[in-house]
Amino acid sequence: MFTRKIAFIAMAVWCGISTIYVVYDRWQHFREEELARIADKTRRDVIGEIITQAAQCRPFSVVVGEKSAQLVSVACLQEPGPARAAQPPAPGR
Repeated sequence: MFTRKIAFIAMAVWCGISTIYVVYDRWQHFREEELARIADKTRRDVIGEIITQAAQCRPFSVVVGEKSAQLVSVACLQEPGPARAAQPPAPGR
C-alpha cells in the first residue's frame, strides 16, 4: 500500500515536471519564431523606406549609432540632368 502511494506520487511529480518542460519548450519556440518574424518585417520596412528615399533622387542621411552616411541612388547620378547635359565631357574620356 505504501509503495503504491510512493509510485503514484512519483508518477504525478514526473507528469507535472514533464508538462512544465513541454510548455516551456513550446513557449521558447513560439517566442523565437515571433522575434524572427518581427525582425524580418522590420528589415523589409527599413529597406522599403531606403528605396523610397533613394527614388526621390535627393541625398538623404542614414544613421546607425555613431555612424552616419549620405546616400543617393546610383541611377540618379547616371541620369543626364539639364546642368549635366550642358557641360562638355571631362578631358581624357
